[in-house]
Amino acid sequence: RLFPFVRFGFALRPSTNLGGLGSAMILMFQASSGAGGPESRSSWGHWVKDTSVGTPYCTPVTYLPDTTEENAMGYFAAPKGGTDANPDCGNATISVAFFFIFAFACNFVILPTFVASIINSYFQANLRKLSLISEKQLVLYRDVWKDLMESDATLKVSDPAQDKFDNLIMQLEIRGCILG
Repeated sequence: RLFPFVRFGFALRPSTNLGGLGSAMILMFQASSGAGGPESRSSWGHWVKDTSVGTPYCTPVTYLPDTTEENAMGYFAAPKGGTDANPDCGNATISVAFFFIFAFACNFVILPTFVASIINSYFQANLRKLSLISEKQLVLYRDVWKDLMESDATLKVSDPAQDKFDNLIMQLEIRGCILG
């Protein structure tokens, strides 16, 4: 949890904050999709501003009530004072770095990968239906090529002056391949 106790502000609310898994998922979904929440002014820039809040706009120490007799009113505990004090301040450097890296990753890595996978799935689904050449024709072409070209496993034409390509076309026509 990166900003678990940051106070609620303009954009951070009880339903969208970084204090719990569910509310953090909602906030990160809104940030990745560009949605700003109920107000149109609430965007990832406002989340950066809320999570980078510092003193005097936050409480670096927390008031803890005490039920003992010697300190009935309670006390303020420092963040590193050995008690369970939870300051509600953010960190400007970490906030800017986190949201910038998150926005960059979403917009330039995750979103293009998602779109590319959808396009790839569409083309794979329609490849056989829209293709002019079937897989059987390609296998037949490969077999004829292997039979006519050099047998040193490079599948390259050794002498361009030879009439191997004419033989290739004739063999494809003989075997009924549409590529011939």
